[in-house]
Amino acid sequence: GLGLGLPSERRPSGSCPASISGGLSGVLGWTYFAAWSASFYPQAIQNYVRRSVVGLSFDFALLNLIAFGCYSAFNLALFLSPTVQAEYAAAHHSSSAVRPNDVFFALHALLISAVTLLQVFLYERGGQTFSLPAKAASAAILLGA
Repeated sequence: GLGLGLPSERRPSGSCPASISGGLSGVLGWTYFAAWSASFYPQAIQNYVRRSVVGLSFDFALLNLIAFGCYSAFNLALFLSPTVQAEYAAAHHSSSAVRPNDVFFALHALLISAVTLLQVFLYERGGQTFSLPAKAASAAILLGA
């Protein structure tokens, strides 16, 4: 269509201009980064204050670290590697949607998950251990990587 006598890009009805949707995406992305990042701290702080991890799921702590390690590798590859970006674009006919907030979240989650798992080895455990299924799954994942 024409706007002020100048040609303009035609958008589907109800769609936002790229500058609005891009800005909204950025705000929502950093908001999720802040909310999810904040959700990691209460457990780590409680463990530190009590000097105890009694009641913490060791399996969750271990698998969380592995999961965020994989998620970090995925995000870093899609964000930083031109080769991976080209492969993604060829396979999906679009560019990667990974943004800086995704990379920062993944790395931050990996770091705080590592701190929480480290606390398992430093603080009072109350006889708790990792389960055999969690050990087996972790070994299989790490050996398969």
